[in-house]
Amino acid sequence: MTKLMGSTETTIESPQDINTKPNGPENEPGSVSRTVRLNVKLNEQTAADLKRVAARKEISATEAIRRAVAIWTFVEDTYDQGHKLLLVEGNRTKELVYF
Repeated sequence: MTKLMGSTETTIESPQDINTKPNGPENEPGSVSRTVRLNVKLNEQTAADLKRVAARKEISATEAIRRAVAIWTFVEDTYDQGHKLLLVEGNRTKELVYF
C-alpha cells in the first residue's frame, strides 16, 4: 500500500490480497458475509459512465460496481464452460464475441 495525497492506493494481485474487516451485523461471529473497502482510480469517461448507469437505475455507485462484477463473472464463466452469448435484436440474433 502506498500513501498518495491523503488517500491509500492498493494493488490487488489475488483474492488473498484483499483485506476484509467486520462492518455491521452481517459480520457477527459465524457470519460469512464481509465487506471490503477498495479505493479505485477511474478515468473521467469511466467515472461518468458509472455515474450515468447508477443514476439511470437509481442505485449507488457501489451497487453498480457489484452488478458489473456479477455480469463480468457470468460472462467469464459462460465462455470458460464453452458456451456462447447471443444478442437478439428483433428477429436478428448476433453472437457476442468476447476476448
